[in-house]
Amino acid sequence: MMLLRSPSPYAGFTLIEMIVSLGVFAVVSTITVGALLTLVAANQRFQYEQGIMSNLSFAVDSMAREMRMGFNYFCASAASVSDGVDVDGQSRRIFAANNDHHELVGSRRRNCASGRGSNPVHGISFYEQGDDVTGPTANRILYFYDATTHKIYRRVGNGVPESITSDSIRIVDANFHATNTVGGLFPPGPFDQGQPMVTIFIAAESNDDPQTPRKQYYLQTTVTQRRLDL
Repeated sequence: MMLLRSPSPYAGFTLIEMIVSLGVFAVVSTITVGALLTLVAANQRFQYEQGIMSNLSFAVDSMAREMRMGFNYFCASAASVSDGVDVDGQSRRIFAANNDHHELVGSRRRNCASGRGSNPVHGISFYEQGDDVTGPTANRILYFYDATTHKIYRRVGNGVPESITSDSIRIVDANFHATNTVGGLFPPGPFDQGQPMVTIFIAAESNDDPQTPRKQYYLQTTVTQRRLDL
């Protein structure tokens, strides 16, 4: 017959073993919580970046789609939306909301290979190809950047300018580099070397970004006029 030994009255963990166990647990907990906080911060940063890039991509894609199908590009800059732009020797306020930029620009075309330079207001106007967007009579579409409001606007004819970016986005810089817009492949216009082309460059940041300084995001695309420049 086997006899069972009664447990020792001193069985259990020693004080040193308990201290070591608690120390190991504290180290593991600290590492785990730190990793979790890092993942949360990285996810928040990803949400900021995804939001601003989605917004910028939508804005650029919308502009590029209409520019590609447009023609008679006219690029211009001004000190403010209420200031005039030199159009064939006359000062015309094409950015002012109370003027019809379609009538003021007409069928004129203008390059601006250097972009907006130091001008706060800068944009490009073009005729829509067809009448499915701006109405039965095609109007000029104007996209312009206003550095005082840090927004990019779209305007049709004499309509009200509307921002194409959300309030959570701050446009730091925007440029429209238009080339080959003047002239054609054959007379009577001056000879040029290719299709009209517009390069769009945008730099932006998120208004919700807690990082100081805020991270800037850049987007650029080039649009070639689909209609043959003949």
